[in-house]
Amino acid sequence: MKYLIFVTLFFLLFSCSTKNEALELALQQAGTNRPELEKVLAHYQNDSLKYQAAVFLIKNMPYYEYQVSPEIDSIKTLLTHILKKGDLTEAERQKGINWQEETSNVTYKQDIKEVKASMLIENIDYAFKVWKEKPWNKNLSFEDFCELILPYRIAQEPLTNWRKQYYQKYNYILDSLYQGTDVVEACNILCRYLREEKYFYYFDDLKTPRQDAIFQLNNRIGTCRESCDVATYVMRAVGIPVTTDIYLYSPEFQHNHQWNVVRDTTGKYLSFWYENFDATRDSSFTDERKKAKVFRMTYGIQRPFEELSQLPPSLQNPFLKDVSQEYFGKNRAIISLQSEAKNAFIGVFTARMGWLVVGQGKVTNNTATFENIEPFVIYQPLSYENGELTPIAYPFMLQKDKVHSLIPQEKQEIVLTRKYPLRKGHSANYKQWLLLSRLKASNNVSFSPFETLHIMKSLPAQNVIEVPIHSQKAYRYFQYEVPKDSVLSIAEIHFFGKDNKEVIFDTIYSNGKPWKNIALFQLKNCYDNDPISFFCAKEKGTSLFFKSSTPQSITKVILIPRNDDNFIREGDVYELFYNKGIKGWVSLGEQKGTKTEKLYYQAPKNTVLWLKNKTRGKEEQIFLYQNNRQIFPIFEEEKNVSQNLN
Repeated sequence: MKYLIFVTLFFLLFSCSTKNEALELALQQAGTNRPELEKVLAHYQNDSLKYQAAVFLIKNMPYYEYQVSPEIDSIKTLLTHILKKGDLTEAERQKGINWQEETSNVTYKQDIKEVKASMLIENIDYAFKVWKEKPWNKNLSFEDFCELILPYRIAQEPLTNWRKQYYQKYNYILDSLYQGTDVVEACNILCRYLREEKYFYYFDDLKTPRQDAIFQLNNRIGTCRESCDVATYVMRAVGIPVTTDIYLYSPEFQHNHQWNVVRDTTGKYLSFWYENFDATRDSSFTDERKKAKVFRMTYGIQRPFEELSQLPPSLQNPFLKDVSQEYFGKNRAIISLQSEAKNAFIGVFTARMGWLVVGQGKVTNNTATFENIEPFVIYQPLSYENGELTPIAYPFMLQKDKVHSLIPQEKQEIVLTRKYPLRKGHSANYKQWLLLSRLKASNNVSFSPFETLHIMKSLPAQNVIEVPIHSQKAYRYFQYEVPKDSVLSIAEIHFFGKDNKEVIFDTIYSNGKPWKNIALFQLKNCYDNDPISFFCAKEKGTSLFFKSSTPQSITKVILIPRNDDNFIREGDVYELFYNKGIKGWVSLGEQKGTKTEKLYYQAPKNTVLWLKNKTRGKEEQIFLYQNNRQIFPIFEEEKNVSQNLN
């Protein structure tokens, strides 16, 4: 959404002294659609509470819009087709990419000029019905009802008259499964039903527009955004008060993310993500994602335009409310400034966009104060003027109840092995798939008999694995085989003969199908000399086969597991930087990667470091260096950071 498209309107609405004036200005924006909205107000003129609900929806309506275009319609058809097959072809993938690059003739439609009386009245009536009928809403205030049950839309999705259809489908189901009064239990029971009812196809191959409620009723496909939308529509339709919380940019995962929250009868909001985890009252629960700051999606405008216009772009969404205190408790970081500043913000690191602002602070004399931030995250204090962000202090990290400023000190020798963290649950698993894999050779296509050339009994520290072969025989057929319970997923495999010359095979094939029928997972990727591409088989326990028309004597095999390509690559050029506060990033020089997959530098202690690959790649993350190793500010390292900063 173009949040600042209605500049004049924002100013006028928040200059109004009464709600009636705000409503009148909204009605003026409706133009020829004004009679439709006035029908709604007239319909509820004898019901003061429903009238107030209608006023709440209408006065905030001018700031909502959605896109319409032939390309958006075609992408909806494509998504339906992909969901039906459970896969997509390379041609379909390219079609989606072309849509992203070539979308034209987009029409922006404003809710205030499109919403019809019949839709709004039906929405309000059904919302009130479940608010009053469900026992857990006994003490749900009108204000919370307006934000958590009443809204006719979520964000920028196309308008649809969705609520009745969802109610008719899911209210009966909820009533048949649960007759109690616990809103959390009701929410969880419905979440479990949704998981069993229909598979949600997590699809992030393409950036697609937000789909409407009716489409999502029948098509569970998308990212965390669509997953949250599905839950929001279902829960609100049956009277369970929910919304969506988000972080703008994770300092760990380097993208945004969202999940749902349900309002407990205690007034506390509990996180859930219907396809991943249920809501719980256990205060120790965490989804193990670093967030920095957390915001709650609302229907009503949260800040007037005169404030929004002074903020960096990442904070200009008027429908977000800062709820970080609910996640990290009440805390405060007071930072000494290196230069004068009129305002103060905190940013988290991005490799391509510089520091991305995720929160706002206050300047007092020579200090900046930031409240309710996540501990064990590296923040950069910034000032924003004339559209530019400027560092105003050294980076810092909140460690429990104290602030640790990362001010460079005397130098130390450091040894670097990665430019981005290796997570136990993600990239680290890929290498494990090589364990107990076998290399076999035979002169019979049926591999009877065969010779075992090598068994991967342990995993070397390096990512480029050189396997010496000691067989004295020459063979025409070779096989790379993974165990029956393992996944064949490999980035590169190359065979070498005498004089270190690579063997070129006549045929390379697999008895496993690609995980998806797109270029990213194809067989050719495992011998294309690109360590970031890979072949991944759909079935477990499969093999790669190599056929040569003439017998070949093999002296070594080079294997590279599927990986994130963030280790130190031989031949690539790297540059290390450290952060010097208002002076920004200072270079410590360039080095070229070697076979050791290590870089050696002299770098200041107690400083923020950034290793940049100048040859290739996108993923990079800042880190600390303590106790002779790199420490990236991720959830898995939190205890190590805590101990090392004491």
